[in-house]
Amino acid sequence: MDLAKINYLAVLAAGVAYFLLGGLWYSPLLFANAWIAEMKFSPEHIEAAKKAKGMGKTLATTFALGLLMAFVLALLLQAVGPRGALASGALGLLVSFGFVATTTATNYLHEGHTLRLLLITTGCPVIGSALMGLILGAWR
Repeated sequence: MDLAKINYLAVLAAGVAYFLLGGLWYSPLLFANAWIAEMKFSPEHIEAAKKAKGMGKTLATTFALGLLMAFVLALLLQAVGPRGALASGALGLLVSFGFVATTTATNYLHEGHTLRLLLITTGCPVIGSALMGLILGAWR
């Protein structure tokens, strides 16, 4: 792998897009209410979470992990060599579905979570990985 061939601006853009998707995904516009219900959080728990110290650190770490994910996907795309946005998006989708969704599903089966919660929590990284792949593939 040649780190000099990585488009770091594309990695940054992909990481930002992934972070923004997560914000939208877990907003009341999309799945926040369903996720809260599936997690069985009380209104008191939600209020406490909003006031909790360390949310900035959590968000910064979340962003950094998204950047790491984009970087690893960029390395994988370099190694595999798909051409263009669609092929790169498809690879992002397959990798995330094949590893993230299956691993999460295995854990959720043992933890007794619902299919609805599984779809909510795995949907974001699966769609987000496809989005990152599209960005990385288009910006080569």
